[in-house]
Amino acid sequence: FPVPDLTHLFITQGADGYVHFIGRRSVPKPDGPPAVDLVHAIQYQSGRPLTAWRSLGNPHKDRDKAARLGVPTGAVDEAGTLHILVRNAGRGLMLRREDKSGKWEGWRDLKGSMFQDTPAVMAAASGRIEVLIPGEEGAGRWVQSEPGEVPE
Repeated sequence: FPVPDLTHLFITQGADGYVHFIGRRSVPKPDGPPAVDLVHAIQYQSGRPLTAWRSLGNPHKDRDKAARLGVPTGAVDEAGTLHILVRNAGRGLMLRREDKSGKWEGWRDLKGSMFQDTPAVMAAASGRIEVLIPGEEGAGRWVQSEPGEVPE
């Protein structure tokens, strides 16, 4: 999967069979820290090419903070919503979601602190997203109360 400057790649599949590729891209810059963003592509059918890679941006506008963005993970819930989670520069947890129509929401800060890389994310048998991320003093856990809701 050729993506210049890709440092990490995570793959998840929804009930519709679509495979989502979520990556962390770090482009070196001569004048300071690299430009870091998350990228996304979809494979609609096995053996078919991926869609174009699209930038999902970075929750941090400051390049120093943006460079400390963690490794992304994701899962698709029962409602068909793709959830992408990543540890931010302050070691809290960030969420960005795409609904089944392809519309992206803005970044949400799920709070928390002192987390390590990388969150574990899954769609449970209930169809709801569950997130677990290790921290220095235990772990953080978020669960959807209903499919389509933001994990709490």
